[in-house]
Amino acid sequence: MAYTKFKPQIWTKFFEKEELGAMKSKEFVNTKFQGEAERGKTVVIQDIGMPTIVRHTGTDTNFMVPVPEELADNSLLLAVDQYDSFNVMVGNIDEAQANGSIKEQLAPQITNALSIKKDMYVMSKFADATDIADAVVTDEDSAMVMVDEMLGTLFNKKVPIDKGTYLVVDWNMYKYLKKWLVTTKTDNDELIKKGIVGYYSNAQVLLSNYIHKTTVSSKDYAHIGLLTKNAIALATGIHELVAFIPDRHVADAIKGVSTFGAKIYRQEQIVVRRVEV
Repeated sequence: MAYTKFKPQIWTKFFEKEELGAMKSKEFVNTKFQGEAERGKTVVIQDIGMPTIVRHTGTDTNFMVPVPEELADNSLLLAVDQYDSFNVMVGNIDEAQANGSIKEQLAPQITNALSIKKDMYVMSKFADATDIADAVVTDEDSAMVMVDEMLGTLFNKKVPIDKGTYLVVDWNMYKYLKKWLVTTKTDNDELIKKGIVGYYSNAQVLLSNYIHKTTVSSKDYAHIGLLTKNAIALATGIHELVAFIPDRHVADAIKGVSTFGAKIYRQEQIVVRRVEV
């Protein structure tokens, strides 16, 4: 057995890219951050406020704002406080690298499993929304009424619903909404892989197996979310990736830690409705 050619730095970047690529929730969260998403650390989600726009008249000879404006710093500190580990037998790591089995078989299996855990965690944040209420959906018409109400709620908060809005649903909600969806823009393999099944008004509809559910008085409720890509921040990474030979084994193994943190940082840009399933 041998792992002398194993390069943790190279494989860490590869695993990170594959894991994020496998996540369905990456479509509707902000994944841009500064810092290293390592265990117990804090990263910065960068965000700045909008500038003040000054109106000038046709007789105004000075068309410039006299003093440069310092935009408000709306950056968010996000704790990386969630960790998932993996530890798998590989056989001969150098051989597996050479024949492509790590890249083509092992890495996709590991990163797909990790991405599911992260998707579930991101969706659990829907329960932290301040604009959350119960809704009754029993057919196609009541589903349409609920989503129209959610869109109207965002619109009345002056959220630009025409610039990257996502409606995240489970199968039960999808079967009611399917009649109302526009699919001409989303009927392609790439969007289907991302979970995008159509448009409702200006919102892209994302179908997920990992919608957050809660149980109250023996009844199960799904958290259906309408949000912009700036509503939830996510920081994620792969760390402590190590090749080794386990005790009492003659084969090589790879272990590592997937780290992440997520938080709603734009409460005005997310609306959640609990629907009995």
